[in-house]
Amino acid sequence: MARNDPNNRVQVATVSPEGTPAIRTVILRGVTGQGALFFVTDLRSQKAEHLAENHRISVLAWYAHTREQFRFTGKAEVHNGYATGQWAMTRAQLWTGLNEADRAAFLGPPPGRGFVAPHHVELPEAPPAEFCVVSVEVTEVDWLTVGPPHRRVHFRLMGNAWVEELLVP
Repeated sequence: MARNDPNNRVQVATVSPEGTPAIRTVILRGVTGQGALFFVTDLRSQKAEHLAENHRISVLAWYAHTREQFRFTGKAEVHNGYATGQWAMTRAQLWTGLNEADRAAFLGPPPGRGFVAPHHVELPEAPPAEFCVVSVEVTEVDWLTVGPPHRRVHFRLMGNAWVEELLVP
């Protein structure tokens, strides 16, 4: 994925408690050694609210220049101010890696609310409670190459092994 898009813009789909699908674009911040994808979000956002009710998530990456689509399905976990171990360290590292404007957004009004003109805020060294890392434990991958030739492969995690199945595109 890093070779295709250094900014790693992906689409994330969640489902509201009412069953309404919601999709939005996020920046994929990384992939763990165990294959979990992760990105950041505001704890007050709809996506965090959706994931609190339903941990199922879909992540879609499309790379026009290689004509490849990757659809990841799995279970999301929100790592907030109570995160421990590696996720607490990852959360702190990602916070310090954000630019000032992005950090300030976590200190303003909640996402999706009425606009309030920005004002100067002191940026804390440590991430605020609103700053979360969302990890996605991937259980299925659908990889489509829009040819020529067209090719589609579906991977499913069965126990500790990945099972591969060629599909009609």
